[in-house]
Amino acid sequence: MLCADKAKGNEISRMDLRNLVEYFRKNEYDVRTIHKEVDPKFELAAVARQLDGGPAVLFEKLKGSSIPVIVGLYSNRKRVSEIFGADLFRLPFVFEEALSNRMKPILVKKSPSREICFDKEIDLMKTLPILWHTPKDAGPYITAGIVIAKDPETDRRNVSIHRLQVIERDKLAICIAKNMGRHLETFLSKAEARKRPLEVTISIGVEPSVFFGGCVTNPLISVGEDELEVAGGIKGEPIELVQGEKVKVEAISGSEIILEGEILPDVRVKEGPFLDFANYYNPPENYPVVRIRFISHRKKPIYQAILGGTFEHTMPGSLLRELSVFKAVRAAAPSVKAVFLTPGGCCLFNVVISIKKEIEGQQRNAILAALSSHLYIKHAVIVDEDIDIYNPHEVEWAIATRFQGNKDLIVIPETVGHKFDPSSFEGRTTRVGVDATMPLIDRDQFERGVFLKVNVEDYFD
Repeated sequence: MLCADKAKGNEISRMDLRNLVEYFRKNEYDVRTIHKEVDPKFELAAVARQLDGGPAVLFEKLKGSSIPVIVGLYSNRKRVSEIFGADLFRLPFVFEEALSNRMKPILVKKSPSREICFDKEIDLMKTLPILWHTPKDAGPYITAGIVIAKDPETDRRNVSIHRLQVIERDKLAICIAKNMGRHLETFLSKAEARKRPLEVTISIGVEPSVFFGGCVTNPLISVGEDELEVAGGIKGEPIELVQGEKVKVEAISGSEIILEGEILPDVRVKEGPFLDFANYYNPPENYPVVRIRFISHRKKPIYQAILGGTFEHTMPGSLLRELSVFKAVRAAAPSVKAVFLTPGGCCLFNVVISIKKEIEGQQRNAILAALSSHLYIKHAVIVDEDIDIYNPHEVEWAIATRFQGNKDLIVIPETVGHKFDPSSFEGRTTRVGVDATMPLIDRDQFERGVFLKVNVEDYFD
């Protein structure tokens, strides 16, 4: 939920991954540790999926690897709120403040991620415990890597997160969504026009400010703007970078693991299927190839992974999208109180809006603004400020008692949506608005029941 209040930063957000994991291990609800050996092929993901949305899971013993794996660290909104020291409902304003208070990253000479290095006979699967999530996935995937590249024309940085399928011992297929405004796609096009590879670094196991900074996309940030400056704003101090050993691109100094390589020009391979955010399998498509030339990591590193179709896959990005949706709705309806991208809508397709309605029709402007604010949003429900939009029971109650389909439904067919939505046709989708607000006249008939406030525990022995 996004409310028009500001949140303060928190020292926890300045921790690197290993210290963050250790901090939350104090509470079993936040991180549970599994000491039994598990197989990174199918078994680990199956166990972690059972706890999705609850505690993160630290797997200490993996078959074929000495490197532990953390899954689900950012799957819980309450835990992320604690990391950034924000009220549960004000969390996205951490990122609004960061966008207004950016800090340029700094280059450091010494990095813990350079403690152990590999530059010959690179073998990703032998070096790292890369997970194969489900039997229908095309293979093992790196899913929590922060990809850094530079614009071949301007040398400006881009930071983003992409799934990476292991296709050979030193090669990865990288899923760069096509024609979706991804900045990395623009950079690669420029490199390929010059018949040159696009150099990249992939940082795994980064601090939370970098992870969430990497989730910032259009319309909050444009090509040429550096997401690491936003990450510095989130952290409250500059992000430290280390220069690539084999490429002219920096990596996150505090990472657990760093891969260096290049996206090969004009090379495409079949990537997928993969269980994506909507909990459906993306069909195979042709995507670029990254050749890895160098690997380095800390002594006793922790490998971080994100499971497809889980809350950790969808929720972090939704916080940034909530901010962009709120800004768009506020421009059309200044009395908007909050917006929430619901978990059941994959934190992407369905938005609930809270408004203090002052003029009849204002709520419809808000609906149209929300539906046009983001390419992915299909359904917008708007409710009065007395409804807790974080509570699905209350939202459903508002629809049941304040909505009539013949006059309160807005349907806009044949719009451009998300091609990974299996119900769309060639990426075209129907957008729907539901006005579940009370009319400004005759509001007396909508008066809610009010009971005395008492402490129930006082009535039990």
